Parts: sequence; structure tokens; C-alpha cells
Amino acid sequence: MIRDWIAMAHQVFYPDFYGGTFALCPDSVDFRYHQIVNLYEDTNAYALEDEWHEVERPGARRPDGNIRYTMRDENLYEHAAGPRGRSGGQWAIWEALFGPVAEDGYAAPIWDPITGVIDKDVAAWWREHSDLNQYLQRNWATVGPRLAGKLHVAVGDMDSFYLEQGVYLLEEFLKTTTAPPALASFEYGRKQPHCWTGFSRERPGERLSNAEFVRIAADYMRSNRPRSSGAH
Repeated sequence: MIRDWIAMAHQVFYPDFYGGTFALCPDSVDFRYHQIVNLYEDTNAYALEDEWHEVERPGARRPDGNIRYTMRDENLYEHAAGPRGRSGGQWAIWEALFGPVAEDGYAAPIWDPITGVIDKDVAAWWREHSDLNQYLQRNWATVGPRLAGKLHVAVGDMDSFYLEQGVYLLEEFLKTTTAPPALASFEYGRKQPHCWTGFSRERPGERLSNAEFVRIAADYMRSNRPRSSGAH
């Protein structure tokens, strides 16, 4: 499977059904970096505060580091477009996917849409059910033997939405696994934005093209296809 969080999640949660995943622009794989917010330790998604001042959190950037808009900008836009997660925007989609259902039947918001204050009860639910790195750390003894060699991730080190940070945390854990070793692969594109697809094997130093990726995936599937237990 290819593409994003869904590709990684399906492989992690259904390790026997899928034979491998190539997550080329994964969303938050560890909610200590939900984009740039630590859902477990931070109190506010929109700003960093100390006794002296408040600093707005960026929501998106260009590869040169210039900020396109803030977390508050994007979330207030979604709230105006459709409150209670009805905007169809990215943050609403994540709440519907990662979290529980509130009493009113809508997805429970992970933070207050106006103030950005994080709901720690909802964050705890996310951690238990949807945080891929936390899940792997809790369950490696049982799922690890069925995932070894199957996880492949590529991400730009200047991902437009800061998603490389969670990937770093996932890689840190998988490097520590020994029973069995994860044998996972990670590629980071220097100064590359969201949905960088990895390095070309045929043209060193260049970006992997869609056509070459198809060939790589086909070779992978041939090498890892189920083997028949008897002659037919």
C-alpha cells in the first residue's frame, strides 16, 4: 500500500493482511507531534505561552522556512466553514478519523476551535486508539514479528506541515526493536516539502518518479508474495 497515514495504519493494525507499506507522506504517526503540537504535554494548539509572551504556532511553511499561515488561521477558517467538524477540512477529518464520538453525534474536538485549548480526555483516547507509534511500542512483542521488513517511509525534512517530526520519533523507536528488529526503512529529503516520494534508485540524487516507484513496488510484491505450501 502507498501514500499516507492510512497506508501505515492499515499495515500496523492488520499486519497479516498486508505484505508491506510505502508511506510517502504520512500524517501524524506520533501525536507528540500532531503537526507541531504535542497533544499529551502542550495545553494549547494555537500558541506557545510563557510568563513573558505568547507565540503563534505555524500551521504550514514553504521549504525555505517562510510561514504560509498559522494553526489558529486554519482552524478558525474551518470553524467558520462548518462548525462541529462539518467543514470537510483537514483538522475536521483528523478528528473524525482519530477520535471518539461526542454526545451530540459529531466527532469530539481535540481542542476548543476558538481558543485552541486541548481536551486531555480526547487526547488520551487518541493515544490509546490511533497513535501508531504508541501502539507499536505497547504491542511490538505480538505485532513486531508480523511487521518486520514491511514498513517503508519517505518524507521531506521540510515537510509543509511539520510531519517529519513524528516520523523521527517513529524511527527512533523502531531502531531499538530487537525481537525482532523492525528492518524498517526511512528516507528524508533535504529541503523537500509535503509528499516528497523518496530517492530514485535509477538516478542517484534525484527524486523517485511515479513510474520508477511502480517498478519498485512490483519487484517488492514479487519478492514477498505468499508462497504455496504444496504443488498444484
